[in-house]
Amino acid sequence: MQKRPGFTILELMVVLAIICVLALSTGPPIHRWLEERGVQEAAVQLAELMQRTKLIAMRNSTNCTINILANDLYIVATNNPPNFEIVWLEDYRGRVLFTNDPGTGAAPPFQITFTPQGTATVAGGLGSIVLTSTANSIRQQWLRIRVSAAGGISIHRWNTANNAWFVVT
Repeated sequence: MQKRPGFTILELMVVLAIICVLALSTGPPIHRWLEERGVQEAAVQLAELMQRTKLIAMRNSTNCTINILANDLYIVATNNPPNFEIVWLEDYRGRVLFTNDPGTGAAPPFQITFTPQGTATVAGGLGSIVLTSTANSIRQQWLRIRVSAAGGISIHRWNTANNAWFVVT
């Protein structure tokens, strides 16, 4: 009797068991990494929305605003044409929230308005919006989106060792 080419059921079961063990051992680190990325994704999206809002204000010659309504909600509003975009921070992994600046303790502004000239006016704050992650399974991190009066938008990361902000973009 000749041996047929292929795998026996025993060989296949051993390979599947090895794959399962490897998948289970890498699951928690991947989950933790995804939760840490939640703050970064929220900050990048907010900075991109700010840039887009500024460009819409310039293109349509109207004021456009970003309103922070709660510690996990903001609305982007354009006047011409009338449009609202609601963003919940709970949609991001890692329990992302708006928070006070860890360096100064300043609260985030409640409204940023971009003018047709591309400049920004800030109501109720210093022009810095700080996001943090509150998930217990990851290290706490802070990202700040800063808006200058000239309309410049940048992202900064808080370094707890140096107690200082560092520019990311």
